[in-house]
Amino acid sequence: VRRRAARALWVLSGGDVSPERARAISAALDGEALFTLKGHVNWVQSVCFSPNGKQLASGSVDSTVRLWDVETACVRTLEGHGGEVYSVCFSPDGRQVASGS
Repeated sequence: VRRRAARALWVLSGGDVSPERARAISAALDGEALFTLKGHVNWVQSVCFSPNGKQLASGSVDSTVRLWDVETACVRTLEGHGGEVYSVCFSPDGRQVASGS
């Protein structure tokens, strides 16, 4: 029940949580992850939430950037880097993602 309540807090807030609420979510989960996103075939170097908290970008040693919908775990894979992706970041309006390798 606590896990469902913590997930509901996260989803209802759109991922925009205050430090106090983040501590409450963490306490409700006893340090357990809300969910695990699987898809990269090697180490993840960088992750970044979109400004609205609804997407997560991840960059990996596998030379890809993945865009995740945090509610459904749907993913879009962006390819094109010639090497490891070291950093990912959303633009302030959340409409673009920058990545560096």
